[in-house]
Amino acid sequence: MNKKISLLLLLFLLVCPSGRIRPQDAGGSRALRYGNQTEAGISMGVGKFKTDVVNGVQIHAKNDEIIALVQTVNGVWYMDRLFIGAGVGAEFWQHGLFYPVFGRLSYTIQPKENTFVASVDLGGAIGNRYGTTYYNSGKGGFLATLGLGYQVKIAKKLRFLYEVFLKYQVIKSTYRMETVTDTTAIYGKPIDYNVPNYFIGFRIGISY
Repeated sequence: MNKKISLLLLLFLLVCPSGRIRPQDAGGSRALRYGNQTEAGISMGVGKFKTDVVNGVQIHAKNDEIIALVQTVNGVWYMDRLFIGAGVGAEFWQHGLFYPVFGRLSYTIQPKENTFVASVDLGGAIGNRYGTTYYNSGKGGFLATLGLGYQVKIAKKLRFLYEVFLKYQVIKSTYRMETVTDTTAIYGKPIDYNVPNYFIGFRIGISY
């Protein structure tokens, strides 16, 4: 029995070499392969977000954060056009430090070496935003990023990428009901809420 199994395995290997049983495209290259995208960039806050309620009036603070970021994404390429992966990074805020963890889907618009690329990131951020005189401290929450960029071939599988992006980042924070009189200020119990923050940014990276 063992000899028959060995002969069958040998026959299978002879008929189906390893190169033939891998997913391939029409040109003979592997349809699935490991890939990485490593990036660095900067983003700026846009718009305003809600903070405390003073004498029944909702106070708003300007999102003036400037963020430096580095991140890396590991995943798989399909036909060298569709990339699916998982990423981690570090974001250095003016008033905080976060570590985003996310999934990425990116797609090259045309089957060319130099072409536009669209990407979507979904995940969450681990870390803290520090409190200021305008708002309370908070922790990271859900994040989503939409990017549009352009890639340029610099080697066989190595590409340079530059991209603009729009990011949505939730901060889990608190606000207070505050009543101010001529002599004192009365503060209510802190109330938990999710603070939406929006950013626009630019990042560069390498992809293979």
